[in-house]
Amino acid sequence: MKVRDIFTDPSRWCRITYAITQDGVLCHPGEPQAYSFCLVGAVMHCYEDTLPVMQKLEKACDPLTPTLYNDTKSFREIQKLVQELDI
Repeated sequence: MKVRDIFTDPSRWCRITYAITQDGVLCHPGEPQAYSFCLVGAVMHCYEDTLPVMQKLEKACDPLTPTLYNDTKSFREIQKLVQELDI
């Protein structure tokens, strides 16, 4: 699974936290009940080795961090980014 496979709908994306359940409870991105993710949380959910993906994201989001990029951009902008990076 890739991040772009998660971000098909705005309900699967969140800000401020790595992941939340469908009931809105904060959780770790690796937990089975995790449903919505921020950009970094989705990377943590999809990839065992996050370093190469995070390096791609850091370069693409510069001068912002991936977390700040996620929290200041729209869902469509996040969706476009993950599609362009093929992550």
